[in-house]
Amino acid sequence: MFAMAMLFLSRSLQHIKTLPHVDLTPRLLSSPHLTATRFHPFLSRNMSLYSLSWLTHNISIVAASFILFCIVLRVIYQLVFSPLSAIPGPWYAAVSDFWLTTHVLRLQQCKTVDKLFQVYGPVVRVGPNKIVFRDVTSMRSVYSVHKFDKSTYYKSLLT
Repeated sequence: MFAMAMLFLSRSLQHIKTLPHVDLTPRLLSSPHLTATRFHPFLSRNMSLYSLSWLTHNISIVAASFILFCIVLRVIYQLVFSPLSAIPGPWYAAVSDFWLTTHVLRLQQCKTVDKLFQVYGPVVRVGPNKIVFRDVTSMRSVYSVHKFDKSTYYKSLLT
């Protein structure tokens, strides 16, 4: 069985070597003027290998620029336009929870939040969607029904 497969393979290779349009000799692809059709017959004749690499390079630049633009847009929203932007706290707390996670892993969250209370007052923003309170009175002023809009679920818990 193995001998028959080898015989078939050798005859197939001999047939390929006799075709005039197939070039089996290795060539360096350093010249930007080599056409892509020699290696990829489905591409157009005037497209060079250099333009293919330029295209893939630009696609990655566009994708990276789009991701960076989305991150910058989110940072601007969290710092300026978020409903929680009026609550005092460090600017990096408004952008990400990563800084607080590092303090939690080092078991220093309580000390860090206490320092923030000394700097910013009894209500501090510690994350994009996290607020901490020092005392019960400030919590009651925020969670009162009339001062801020609450969901129907929260109002149903009060009755």
